[in-house]
Amino acid sequence: MRKTLIISTFVSTVIAGCASTTQLSGTPVAMAPDIDRQARALASYDLFDPGSAQFRNLSAYKLSNGEIAVCGEQNGRNRLGGFVGFQPLYVRFTPGSNPTRRSLHREFLAQSACGALGSGRGIPVAS
Repeated sequence: MRKTLIISTFVSTVIAGCASTTQLSGTPVAMAPDIDRQARALASYDLFDPGSAQFRNLSAYKLSNGEIAVCGEQNGRNRLGGFVGFQPLYVRFTPGSNPTRRSLHREFLAQSACGALGSGRGIPVAS
């Protein structure tokens, strides 16, 4: 009985790990003021002092699912009042809707997602 439970748990874990992924392709779009405003608000949400956020090199992509992805760099203040330095930024959202954050604040993930969009490759997402 215990052996059957262990095997069935292993099989279901393997099947869940093989969930299908799709590629979201992206085409560059102009940074409209509403896209810029929403992206900056979403990106600065987690910062200690959101009002101090600095942004540079922002670019927008329209994804194949209708969402907008914004890539660039952001800088913000820490608890001691000093700026931490510019870090890669990647934010995905649906324009005009109640914004939900899908930010990647991990440097490697942001760089790879933005690099893939910038080179014309798609970004993998779980479906």
